[in-house]
Amino acid sequence: MSVYQDKATGKYYFVCTYKDWQGKSHRKYTRGFKLARDAKAAERDFLNQQHGTNCMSFKALYELYIADCRARLKESTVISKDSLFQHSILPFFQRFDNIGNITPAHVRQWQNELLTKYKPTSCRRIHSQLSAIFNFAVKYYGLARNVACIAGGIGKRKADSSSYWTLEEFEKAIEQVQALQDKAALTVLFYSGLRVGELLALTVADYDNKANTITVTKTLSRTATGYVIAPPKTPKSRRTVTIPCKASAVLNAYIATLYEPQPRDTIFIGLNGNHLAYVIKLAAAGADVKKIRVHDLRHSHASLLINNGANIKAVSERLGHDDIKTTLNTYGHLYKNQDNALAAMLDKL
Repeated sequence: MSVYQDKATGKYYFVCTYKDWQGKSHRKYTRGFKLARDAKAAERDFLNQQHGTNCMSFKALYELYIADCRARLKESTVISKDSLFQHSILPFFQRFDNIGNITPAHVRQWQNELLTKYKPTSCRRIHSQLSAIFNFAVKYYGLARNVACIAGGIGKRKADSSSYWTLEEFEKAIEQVQALQDKAALTVLFYSGLRVGELLALTVADYDNKANTITVTKTLSRTATGYVIAPPKTPKSRRTVTIPCKASAVLNAYIATLYEPQPRDTIFIGLNGNHLAYVIKLAAAGADVKKIRVHDLRHSHASLLINNGANIKAVSERLGHDDIKTTLNTYGHLYKNQDNALAAMLDKL
């Protein structure tokens, strides 16, 4: 390996020649390593990445994988992936200098540690990310097998019970909220089923106070440098939602307090998910109802619809799901709870 020491600084650097995917030769020069072995390891990882061999380190594989994700996925999705890897995957697997040496037994050991730290639904989500990176290595870099798949999955896709407020619980909680902006935001979330990002991206022009409709065309999305207005989560997320008069009344009262609002002005300016989570925490404690997440207001809305006889297609379209399967996977258990009501209806026929 072409590793040298800089006499002036005492640090090490490597120099190597490689060919790109078109066969053109390039020269790579990287310096600043405290130890010669660090420079050698960096050179080896770099060459393995260029040659696509499966003897690269796990950390080098991750850098390739996350770079590929950045080119193909929304920035907010990549940020979430990176967070899972940094906190739950890399601390265990980055010690492997050769991904071919990782065995199913290693994955099982990692899984056992994971199960002591996280809830079953989180374990499943984190494990799926590990499986995804190994699939990436198998498909594009010659790794022989996906050891995460061989080790088997862990956790659960859904929690044993979903957290949501009934109408009675919501009405008790909302009475505890004093600030009109907070009250309007939580009321719209509960009665519309909007995602939090969709709510925070709403402008004055998106709301028709005569028809009581909210048109969703965008969402507030997180990036590495802050929050930006981005396209909605899926094509079906572009939709118009009619809200009940009681929700419109609260929203109208709040908008009336804004100073000369313009069509392009954000309705809930300055509001964020963390603040709403804090408001919900205080409201739940004051009303003596269970504490839920902000996103659980969306679940509360879906549960309210389903328990009052809404059909699955209508619920799916209102929530902006890409297909009915998503709605069934999330809320199918609520439809099962209506079995007795359906039997009673058949008896009346």
